[in-house]
Amino acid sequence: MLIPSHLVPIKEITTDTIKFKAGPRVNHTYIGGGSHINTIEIKEDVDKKVLEEWLIFHSFVTNSRTPIEYYNMEGFPDKLEKLERPSQFGKDFNNFTSEIYYRSPKAAEAIKDKSYNSLFDRYLQLSRKNKDLIRNYLINLNKKEGRLDRQLFDRSYWQIVKHYSIIDKIIGQPPFCSNVLSCDTCGANGLKHHQVPARLWMIERLNQIMEQSSWTETFKDIIETAREKIRHASVHGAKLPNTSMPEHPKNGQVHYDLEKTLGTFETDTHALRALDGMLESVTWQLLMDHLFGHKAFGRPTGYSVGYITLNTKLKSDGSLDIKPSKNEVE
Repeated sequence: MLIPSHLVPIKEITTDTIKFKAGPRVNHTYIGGGSHINTIEIKEDVDKKVLEEWLIFHSFVTNSRTPIEYYNMEGFPDKLEKLERPSQFGKDFNNFTSEIYYRSPKAAEAIKDKSYNSLFDRYLQLSRKNKDLIRNYLINLNKKEGRLDRQLFDRSYWQIVKHYSIIDKIIGQPPFCSNVLSCDTCGANGLKHHQVPARLWMIERLNQIMEQSSWTETFKDIIETAREKIRHASVHGAKLPNTSMPEHPKNGQVHYDLEKTLGTFETDTHALRALDGMLESVTWQLLMDHLFGHKAFGRPTGYSVGYITLNTKLKSDGSLDIKPSKNEVE
């Protein structure tokens, strides 16, 4: 059985429950396109429950939903066309944490249990509640279903709400004050209130969790924006985004950095998707630390958009000679 996976091991990996190795490169197809990708090869007789448990773990720790989504796809594995070459850029799974925390090499170096097998063993020992956090993270409301510029409803808001729910669980709720209040206007009694406002509690908890990380302020800005302007508006007001595709520049690429993303996500579809990606990156890093205590925090993944600019000239017969000057990259 071949499972698509961006990360593959240099040598065969054997755990207590599953054995796998790098498979061939494949061309996989999906709604909206296709691409070449590495695969992991697993014996066909592996127990179904063992395989599903491993798929959830592998998809999560590699921060790629591709393995689990293609396993669930109707017609899989028929949609995988084998190519005449092996998977590329194999990784050292005995030093696996350095591979997944490549943006934070110093933090990765400090982790004691570096191997894939060690991480998998720790995953198997997690409680059901913690495994549910992983399953929640792997839900994808933004599957590719055609062209982005033709989507009538953008589900990025709800994907962001889902991400924030996980962060909210990790951060926890501020403690209640021991003093119980009553209201002179409506007569309600036994009213509880938090000792610390929710926003300040979030800041204090991130300072504790991330310790001396240089990315703490960036995480705060992203989480606070998601909490105040998306989570609350969507959950309490059933608000949907009102974004639109921006005009294409004549040439080149647009990079949605933190400032551009947080400043334009309410009107710019690309910025909203950039915020979704940044919050997903923040969620994955915080959840990995929550489950495994790695303290590896790095720059949230950015977002760049390239545009195709058509250079048009007339041929000798009067027809148009159209040549794209730049490929779209997203």
